[in-house]
Amino acid sequence: MGKAKDIFSKIINKYTIVIIAFLLFLFLGEKHNAVQRIQYKQKIKELEREIEYYKEEIARNKEKLDQLRSDRKDLEKFAREEYLMKAPDEDVYVVVDN
Repeated sequence: MGKAKDIFSKIINKYTIVIIAFLLFLFLGEKHNAVQRIQYKQKIKELEREIEYYKEEIARNKEKLDQLRSDRKDLEKFAREEYLMKAPDEDVYVVVDN
Protein backbone atom coordinates (compact mmCIF):
# COMPACT_ATOMS: atom_id res chain seq x y z
CA MET A 1 0.00 0.00 0.00
CA GLY A 2 2.85 2.41 0.79
CA LYS A 3 4.45 1.78 -2.59
CA ALA A 4 1.19 2.42 -4.43
CA LYS A 5 0.73 5.63 -2.49
CA ASP A 6 4.21 6.86 -3.51
CA ILE A 7 3.56 6.07 -7.17
CA PHE A 8 0.14 7.78 -7.04
CA SER A 9 1.59 10.92 -5.40
CA LYS A 10 4.37 11.09 -8.04
CA ILE A 11 1.85 10.80 -10.89
CA ILE A 12 -0.42 13.43 -9.34
CA ASN A 13 2.58 15.63 -8.79
CA LYS A 14 3.73 15.32 -12.44
CA TYR A 15 0.27 16.10 -13.80
CA THR A 16 -0.11 19.01 -11.43
CA ILE A 17 3.19 20.48 -12.61
CA VAL A 18 2.23 20.02 -16.27
CA ILE A 19 -1.19 21.62 -15.73
CA ILE A 20 0.34 24.57 -13.89
CA ALA A 21 2.95 25.00 -16.63
CA PHE A 22 0.22 24.88 -19.29
CA LEU A 23 -1.89 27.47 -17.46
CA LEU A 24 1.12 29.75 -17.04
CA PHE A 25 1.87 29.41 -20.74
CA LEU A 26 -1.77 30.10 -21.57
CA PHE A 27 -1.96 33.25 -19.44
CA LEU A 28 1.56 34.62 -19.75
CA GLY A 29 3.16 33.10 -22.82
CA GLU A 30 3.08 34.07 -26.47
CA LYS A 31 1.85 37.29 -28.00
CA HIS A 32 -1.88 36.55 -27.90
CA ASN A 33 -2.35 35.18 -24.42
CA ALA A 34 -5.49 35.13 -22.28
CA VAL A 35 -4.64 38.42 -20.57
CA GLN A 36 -4.28 40.14 -23.95
CA ARG A 37 -7.57 38.64 -25.12
CA ILE A 38 -9.39 40.04 -22.09
CA GLN A 39 -7.86 43.46 -22.72
CA TYR A 40 -8.84 43.26 -26.40
CA LYS A 41 -12.44 42.38 -25.48
CA GLN A 42 -12.61 45.38 -23.14
CA LYS A 43 -11.22 47.65 -25.86
CA ILE A 44 -13.74 46.26 -28.38
CA LYS A 45 -16.62 46.97 -25.98
CA GLU A 46 -15.34 50.50 -25.43
CA LEU A 47 -15.06 51.10 -29.18
CA GLU A 48 -18.55 49.69 -29.77
CA ARG A 49 -19.92 52.16 -27.20
CA GLU A 50 -18.12 54.95 -29.04
CA ILE A 51 -19.61 53.79 -32.35
CA GLU A 52 -23.11 53.89 -30.84
CA TYR A 53 -22.48 57.37 -29.43
CA TYR A 54 -21.33 58.70 -32.79
CA LYS A 55 -24.22 57.05 -34.63
CA GLU A 56 -26.64 58.80 -32.28
CA GLU A 57 -24.75 62.07 -32.71
CA ILE A 58 -24.92 61.74 -36.50
CA ALA A 59 -28.67 61.10 -36.31
CA ARG A 60 -29.15 64.21 -34.13
CA ASN A 61 -27.04 66.33 -36.46
CA LYS A 62 -28.91 65.10 -39.55
CA GLU A 63 -32.21 65.96 -37.90
CA LYS A 64 -30.90 69.42 -36.97
CA LEU A 65 -29.58 69.94 -40.50
CA ASP A 66 -32.91 68.95 -42.04
CA GLN A 67 -34.67 71.34 -39.69
CA LEU A 68 -32.30 74.18 -40.63
CA ARG A 69 -32.78 73.50 -44.34
CA SER A 70 -36.55 73.46 -44.08
CA ASP A 71 -37.24 76.51 -41.88
CA ARG A 72 -35.70 79.91 -42.52
CA LYS A 73 -36.50 81.17 -39.00
CA ASP A 74 -34.64 78.27 -37.44
CA LEU A 75 -31.69 78.96 -39.74
CA GLU A 76 -31.59 82.60 -38.65
CA LYS A 77 -31.88 81.61 -35.00
CA PHE A 78 -29.02 79.12 -35.38
CA ALA A 79 -26.81 81.68 -37.15
CA ARG A 80 -27.48 84.28 -34.47
CA GLU A 81 -26.83 81.94 -31.56
CA GLU A 82 -23.87 79.97 -32.87
CA TYR A 83 -22.03 82.50 -35.04
CA LEU A 84 -23.24 85.78 -33.53
CA MET A 85 -24.52 86.94 -36.91
CA LYS A 86 -26.89 89.88 -37.12
CA ALA A 87 -29.01 91.80 -39.53
CA PRO A 88 -27.50 95.07 -40.87
CA ASP A 89 -29.75 97.25 -38.72
CA GLU A 90 -29.22 95.35 -35.44
CA ASP A 91 -26.75 95.53 -32.56
CA VAL A 92 -25.57 92.35 -30.82
CA TYR A 93 -24.74 92.20 -27.13
CA VAL A 94 -22.99 89.13 -25.78
CA VAL A 95 -23.50 88.35 -22.10
CA VAL A 96 -20.94 85.97 -20.59
CA ASP A 97 -21.43 84.30 -17.21
CA ASN A 98 -18.30 83.83 -15.12
